[in-house]
Amino acid sequence: MSSGSAPLPPQKKIATAFSPPNHDQIKEALQSGGTCKFNLKTVFQQKIIQVDFYAILTCNINDLVAKKAAFDFRDADLSSGNIQLDISANALIGVGAFKTAQRVQLMLLPPRDSGIGLSLNHCIVLK
Repeated sequence: MSSGSAPLPPQKKIATAFSPPNHDQIKEALQSGGTCKFNLKTVFQQKIIQVDFYAILTCNINDLVAKKAAFDFRDADLSSGNIQLDISANALIGVGAFKTAQRVQLMLLPPRDSGIGLSLNHCIVLK
């Protein structure tokens, strides 16, 4: 390469094409009779709830109390998603007189850049 020429851009990688299984491979898979552990009871203990998620910025509690401020969700970023709720007793973290706390999975689409909802099926506590 001479000192006056521009460097070449990197070469594009060619993706390998997906090839569906052939007749013999399908036949072999069906004959093997694959099994899986599937507990139908757990499926019926799941509930999916659509949610609108407002990411409220965190602030120092002393500042919040001193200003007698309240959280305003009108200025917060809105994300849509789902909460996968396990309604079995195994998901309960605590039960009080009026409230319960339990583990759920939050899925926001698209995932957020940081904080809650960063990953798909983000495990959170719902109260």
